[in-house]
Amino acid sequence: MDKEEIIVFIRHNISVPKDLLEKLWDEKKIAIHYENICSTNPNKYKKNFREVKFAFDLMHKMSKEGAIVAADFRRIRKDAILVGKITKGTKIGCLKKNEYKLKTMQLSSFREVSFMDYPIFQSSQPRGTIKEWSKVSKVLRYFYYEKELPLEVKSLSPEQLEIICYEFLKSKEEIEFLLQPIGRGQKDFDIYGLNKENIRICAQVTFAENKKTIINKLQSLQDSISNNDTILFFFAPKETEKFKKNDFPQIRFISIEKVFDYFIKDKSRLEKIKIMLNIS
Repeated sequence: MDKEEIIVFIRHNISVPKDLLEKLWDEKKIAIHYENICSTNPNKYKKNFREVKFAFDLMHKMSKEGAIVAADFRRIRKDAILVGKITKGTKIGCLKKNEYKLKTMQLSSFREVSFMDYPIFQSSQPRGTIKEWSKVSKVLRYFYYEKELPLEVKSLSPEQLEIICYEFLKSKEEIEFLLQPIGRGQKDFDIYGLNKENIRICAQVTFAENKKTIINKLQSLQDSISNNDTILFFFAPKETEKFKKNDFPQIRFISIEKVFDYFIKDKSRLEKIKIMLNIS
């Protein structure tokens, strides 16, 4: 696999007729719109200069270096995403139809992917029109080259890691009831709920290994609660436990490797992880 290729997400939430989107889908092209001119010079555009410049800079980078692209066409294909390759040297074209002028690039070696088979490609989509997609880069790269992900914790996306950490707490009867969706709503913790005694449970989940980042997350978790009865959990790579030291006695550290091993060492739980990662 070519590890130099960037992974890009593009959202076709374009204010154009649906038949034009169908044409893009049928021809396996990606496109951005903005104004109805063909230029790729952001200075030619009257609105949203920074956004336009960012989009064209990324498209030029894709042209120069190549890319694996996941293209969402939600207006016409609600159940799938299109994954293909931009080969090095692919030019930025202009598709003209009536008053519309779309800036396009041609995909090659493309595949349609069902969200039912790979829900991560729907749940982890970044905001904006076109972005590099680091959250799913490993999964998408393995998918594109039709290789199975290795059965290891680092094959999980951040959202998937949050899910199995929640399921770990639940199976250990540390949490019984969620007070908010996992990973949303609060900046300083990812899991927020109650145990059987209605004591609040807060947990932070991270892949981070950097000492400064880990300490900042521990501090934020500790500072996020005002009730001393709240039970705090911190899930992180096992090598980072040393950063906790004695500065955060209120926080219970659990390694993400321990959580993953807990799932794969049991036949029933292992099958669920395989389904999550699309491993046969």
